[in-house]
Amino acid sequence: TKALIDMIKGGMAKGTIKRTGQSPKFRYFVSGRELDLTQTPTVVRLIESGAFETSEFKPRETVQAALNLSLSRAEAVKKELIGFAKKQNVNLDASQLQPTGAGIAEPLIAKPANFDEALENMRVEFRIVRVPAETLNESDFSF
Repeated sequence: TKALIDMIKGGMAKGTIKRTGQSPKFRYFVSGRELDLTQTPTVVRLIESGAFETSEFKPRETVQAALNLSLSRAEAVKKELIGFAKKQNVNLDASQLQPTGAGIAEPLIAKPANFDEALENMRVEFRIVRVPAETLNESDFSF
């Protein structure tokens, strides 16, 4: 949310972002297109390019901090999962768990209206990839 605030305020100060409407139903536009979740990759690129940077608002720094926090959160969850598996006597290959951070790049709610909605964007997701057990046959070696 801080990155969004910095981006909006910095972008408005630089004229990169236009705002219409009245509070609490403002609408924001970049290059004539209304901001929505489909534009997240474009917005991230614009932030990274410095398009919204001002002396007061620095969304690039905020985005990097969010990415660092996201990765830290994912690594903490990995550590807890490994600890839980040990306590349960479950054999878990820690190298199979690859934590990554998304930062602001994958929001569920583009413009949170309150703290609870902002919390929904602060999450850890899992993807379970099932790989069939490796089996070898004699014929596999005739290549």
